[in-house]
Amino acid sequence: MLICPDAGKMELLHSFSGSICAMTRAESVEIVESGAVPDDAAHSLVCGIEVVVPLKELIDVDAELDKLARERKTLEQDLQRVRGKLGKKMPSSTSRGSRGLRPRVSFLQADCEMTGSILIHCLSVSSMLQY
Repeated sequence: MLICPDAGKMELLHSFSGSICAMTRAESVEIVESGAVPDDAAHSLVCGIEVVVPLKELIDVDAELDKLARERKTLEQDLQRVRGKLGKKMPSSTSRGSRGLRPRVSFLQADCEMTGSILIHCLSVSSMLQY
């Protein structure tokens, strides 16, 4: 849906609606003068035109949440494995092993935190889409 209060821009959008559909791979485009943005939609303001994309039909939230949960579990297992290697025999700071594992631990920790943040965000979006 495109919300456009400007009559001139709205006329131009109508004349290019076929091209807009082709470029966005949409079956149709709704062009309106005013309207409300649904809670389950992404939206952005571009040149005075509000572009509204309903997400409920585009994203399988449950599948994405499952995928993120599996990814986080794998990252946590990798992190535990690397921490275990570091804990079993703590190499000296100049040894080759220490330099190889310590950056990996930092990377895995950051990756776990990022995946966790994405998972939390997706859960909040999921709760909005349930209604």
